[in-house]
Amino acid sequence: MSKIKVFIEYKVIPEKRKQYLKLAEQIADQYKDFQIQNFSVYEGIEQPNLFVEDFVITNYEFFNRLKSFRLEEQIPFWQDLHSCIYGSASKLNIFAFEEI
Repeated sequence: MSKIKVFIEYKVIPEKRKQYLKLAEQIADQYKDFQIQNFSVYEGIEQPNLFVEDFVITNYEFFNRLKSFRLEEQIPFWQDLHSCIYGSASKLNIFAFEEI
């Protein structure tokens, strides 16, 4: 079974930082159907309000489904979270890397 490392990067609007931080505590729960492992959120030390979600997913099919799910603008949780991000979901950078 291959492992796929996923990074989701975005810049949070400073005025919405508190709202974002509350929502960030719930992100991993939103991914429960995708068998993710080792979920973490990091903030840039030299770039405040730049955040990266970091986790492992078991296959590329799950990654594609998760990516579509994450970009979904009809789900209230993601609407709230994306409202905290400059450019909303259109500014999410979503990367997948396969372990070698």
